[in-house]
Amino acid sequence: MDLNFYKNLIKNLLEDEYYIIKSCCDGSEINEKSRFSAMFKQIGSVFNFIYIIRLGALKSDISPIIESFKTNSRLTSERYNIRNAVSVFIFIGNKENITNEVLFICEKDDFSANNEFMNIKWIVDEESQKLIIKGSQPNKIYGIEKAIKKSFESGSAEFDNLSQALKNNNENKKSYIKSEKITLTLSLILINIIIFFIMELYGGSENIYNLIKFGAIVPELIINKKEYFRLLSAMFIHIGLIHLTSNCFSLLILGIRVERYYGKIPYLIIYIFSGLICSLFSTFLTSTVSAGASGAVFGLNASVLSYTFFKKKSMAGIDLYMIAIMIILGFGVGFMSPNIDNFGHIGGFIGGLISSSLYLFIERKRGKQNAD
Repeated sequence: MDLNFYKNLIKNLLEDEYYIIKSCCDGSEINEKSRFSAMFKQIGSVFNFIYIIRLGALKSDISPIIESFKTNSRLTSERYNIRNAVSVFIFIGNKENITNEVLFICEKDDFSANNEFMNIKWIVDEESQKLIIKGSQPNKIYGIEKAIKKSFESGSAEFDNLSQALKNNNENKKSYIKSEKITLTLSLILINIIIFFIMELYGGSENIYNLIKFGAIVPELIINKKEYFRLLSAMFIHIGLIHLTSNCFSLLILGIRVERYYGKIPYLIIYIFSGLICSLFSTFLTSTVSAGASGAVFGLNASVLSYTFFKKKSMAGIDLYMIAIMIILGFGVGFMSPNIDNFGHIGGFIGGLISSSLYLFIERKRGKQNAD
């Protein structure tokens, strides 16, 4: 059971975008003699290290091993100029090898003097299949506790060495990719840039009369004159170079992921639908001229949020925690800045949330029907 849980935990952490630190692993082979493995992942401005230790395979004192891992966390963080690191030590054992020494180590708080380095120590009892948390150690951190629970419930992992584990994980990741090429994202960015420079050539992108001429949102014209084309055209118009640059950068970061994990057609539907809902919110809840792809971009934010929440998987390094922070910051900057169409942003986010959640629901339902 110990070795099977050990392999499953490595597999599940790899699926959660953790990387193996081969220099800190007890060889590349995974067998009954394997003592420990090390993995890490950057989460925002924090390095998260995980050290998995099999108590039943240890033949020496545990303290030097812990100290060497703590040194690795500190030196690696310093090398990459990361000021904060969280190391999670997971001791796998049973009543025969979960000794008083291990219990004492796991009960003791372990922080650096300036609290930049935190060391968390958990025990996994393979017999009772329980996570044992002693003292004031946290019982949740970065979803690792979920990976541990999942490792008990999983079947036997099909690999005998770390290289095979990495290969299996890479093949598994490919099954989630719907589109290898990102041509739609690049096309949308190119369309935005071309329209921007045409506007600059014919009167300027910050000229209000030029904005109206090219199809910006003007509530009075949409409601009274029935110029409904503005609901669509406005999402391809930008007011100034900074506006264009920030939206294209966000579109690149988010669009690549949505295009690859949702596929081109669902991506385009989410993008357009989010932009249209943004335009409707701007039309009926504001009275000013507005334009930009921001609403569609907030829709992409929402689609990444939906995917990471429902699928319980990250999207090429962006997990639920990270996208939530990005969304909060995006709305925060909008509400603190003048001349920002926050109603449009909210509308775009709602549009993205509805369309992406609906797509994921339909996809899941089809998957169940195919399985039956």
